Amino acid sequence: MGSLFRKAAGTAAILCLLLSGTEARANYRFDDLFGPSGVGAQWMVITGGTNTVGDAASVPLEVKGEIVSGRSSVRIDNGRSELPPTGEENRDIHTMFLVLTGTQASMRVNFAPPNADSITPDALLDNAVYSARKTPLGNGGYEFLFDKSAEQGRFGSVRGNFIYHQNPTSAYPSTPSQSLVVPFVIANVADGTAETEPLLLRAALREPGAAGAGDMTAYDRFTWSVRDNMTAGDSQWVFVPVPAWPAPDRILYRLTTEVTNHTGIRYAVQRFDNYAWNRLNPAYWAFDLPRAQSLKDLPARFRLDDISHVAPGLKTVYNQNYNVNEGMKAALRLHPVDPAAGFRELTLNHRIVFGLDLGTVEAPISGRNPYAWKVTAFNPRAAGTNFLKDVADSMKARSVKVPEGRTLTSGTARFDYVAGDAISSFAVNASIPGSVRREEAHREGTEGLLPLHVTFNLPRTHLLVAPKWDALLQQWHDTGEIRNDFAHDFSVYLRSGAENDLDLIQELVRQGVYEKLVKVFLDEQRGVVTVSFIAMLMDGTRDGSRPALQVVSDRTPVTDNDFLVLRDGISDDRWKLTFYVAPAGFRPNGPPAPKKPDENSGGNGCNGLGSGTLALLAVAGLIRKGR
Repeated sequence: MGSLFRKAAGTAAILCLLLSGTEARANYRFDDLFGPSGVGAQWMVITGGTNTVGDAASVPLEVKGEIVSGRSSVRIDNGRSELPPTGEENRDIHTMFLVLTGTQASMRVNFAPPNADSITPDALLDNAVYSARKTPLGNGGYEFLFDKSAEQGRFGSVRGNFIYHQNPTSAYPSTPSQSLVVPFVIANVADGTAETEPLLLRAALREPGAAGAGDMTAYDRFTWSVRDNMTAGDSQWVFVPVPAWPAPDRILYRLTTEVTNHTGIRYAVQRFDNYAWNRLNPAYWAFDLPRAQSLKDLPARFRLDDISHVAPGLKTVYNQNYNVNEGMKAALRLHPVDPAAGFRELTLNHRIVFGLDLGTVEAPISGRNPYAWKVTAFNPRAAGTNFLKDVADSMKARSVKVPEGRTLTSGTARFDYVAGDAISSFAVNASIPGSVRREEAHREGTEGLLPLHVTFNLPRTHLLVAPKWDALLQQWHDTGEIRNDFAHDFSVYLRSGAENDLDLIQELVRQGVYEKLVKVFLDEQRGVVTVSFIAMLMDGTRDGSRPALQVVSDRTPVTDNDFLVLRDGISDDRWKLTFYVAPAGFRPNGPPAPKKPDENSGGNGCNGLGSGTLALLAVAGLIRKGR
C-alpha cells in the first residue's frame, strides 16, 4: 500500500510539472557551513544549460575538455543536484562559486584532458582580494588554498576569474597553448549565526505593473539578527491612488525581499496570511554583487533546490503580493534551519498617502515599460481635518478646493520640449474648473488646488545617465541611499512661463526638506533611476512677480506627512507648470552654474519653516526676465 501511495505521489508530481509547463531542472541543494551539519566550505557551478551542481569543498571538481584544438568549453563531470543529470544537458562551466567561513578554504580541481599524451592541463586564479597557493597533485589535479589577503574583517562576495589552461607537449611545437577564462565568485561568511553577523535585507515595494515590475515606491535596507521580531518601513511615505471612496480593503502591490546571508547556516522562510496558507518559496537566487557593466557576464539569477533556503553567501529573493491597505503586515517569518529555533517576524508598516485618482498620464521610454515620466492628479485623504485650511493660510488664500472629477488627461499633461540636455520633461496645462476657481477676480476667494504625484524614470542607457550609472549602482548596493548622489549629478527643475526655471532639488536641500519630500531609487531590475515626489499646484504668484513654494504639514498623533505646495507663477486661471530632469547646474541658456562648496548642506529642517511662505530667491532664476 505504501508503495502504491509513493507511485501515485510521484505520478501526481510529474503531472503537476507537466501542467505547470515547468521544465525539470538539475538544481544544487546547499548545505550549512557551520553547525551540526556544516561542511566548512562548498563549491557550486552554474552550467551553460543554467543548471546548478555543487558539493562540499572536500570533494574535487572533476572537469574535462580540450581547448587547444578548438573553441571547446570545459565541462563539469560531477556535482550533486536535486535531479540527477541525464547526460543530455549542457554541462559546460559558465560560472564558478565558492563559499567559505572566515578567510581560508581549500578546493581541488582534477582536469582530465581527452588526450593526456598531447596536452598538459593547468589552472590559475585571477582575483584582487583572494590569493591562491597552488599545489600540483599529478595527473591533471591541483589543490588550491584560497586566502583572503585584502578587505580583512569584511564578509561578502568578490568576483574574479578561474583560468583553465592547456599546453601542447613538445611533440606539437607549432600548436599554441590556449586558456579559457571562467567567472569565479568567492564569498566568505561568519562562522556562526545571524546573531554573530546579521542578515542583510533589501525590501522593494512596487506599484502594480506588467509582470510585477511597476515603479518602485518604497525601499528598505537593514540588517536583522533574527533574535527578535523586527519592524521597518515606517520612515517612508507611499502614495496609493484609489478609484473611489472608501478605498478597497485589498490593494495589492508587489513586494520583493532580498535576503543576503553572511552566516554559515541556512535560514528558512515560513509565511501565512489572512487570505490563504501559502508557502513562500524563493523566486530565485543571485550573487550579492551589483549589476555593473563589468559584471554583466555573471548570471543575473539562478535556481537552487528550494531546501537551500536562504543559502550562505548568496542573495535569496522572495516575491509576493502585498496588501498596502493592511497595517502591521508580517512580510517574512524567518528561522534558522540547523540548529533549529523558533521563527521571528519581519513587519513592514509604510506611511500610506491615499488619494482619489483624478487621472494619470504616462509616457513610455521608446514605447516600452517603464515610463519616462508619469503624473497622477489626486484628491488627498488628509489625516488632519484642517489640512486644506492650513494650505490656504500658508498660500494667502481665503480657502482652497480640490477637484472631484477627472482633471488630468493626455491633453492636459504632455511632453514639453525644454532643451537637448533635458533627460525627461513634461508640462501640466489644465484649466481650473469653475467649481474650484476664485470667486471674484478683484479679491482673493476660493482657489483651486491640484495635488500631483510625479515620477521620473531615467534610463541607464541615456547618454547623460550612463556615465554616472556604475557609481550610483555601487552606492545603492552598499547603502541603499543615493539621494545625495543624485542631487550632486542631476536635479528636477520647474519652469514657469518661457524662461523662469527653478532648481527644485537644490531649493529643497537649502530648506532642509529634500530627503523627506523626494524619493530616489535605483531600480536594477528595470535599469532606471526612479525619482518621485508630491507637488500640490496652485495658480498665481506670490507678489505678482514670482512663484511661491511652501511646505505644509499634515500631522496628527499618528501621522507625520509634509507636502510641497507651489504657485505656478502666472495668474491665468490655469494650472500651468513644466517639470523636467537635467544635469545639476543646468541652465537653458549659457554655461552651467558653478558648483556650490557644499551642495548637500541642509537648512533648519521642517521645524524651521514655520507657517510663513518659503519665497524663492531671485538667484534661483525665477524672477521674470525684465523685472
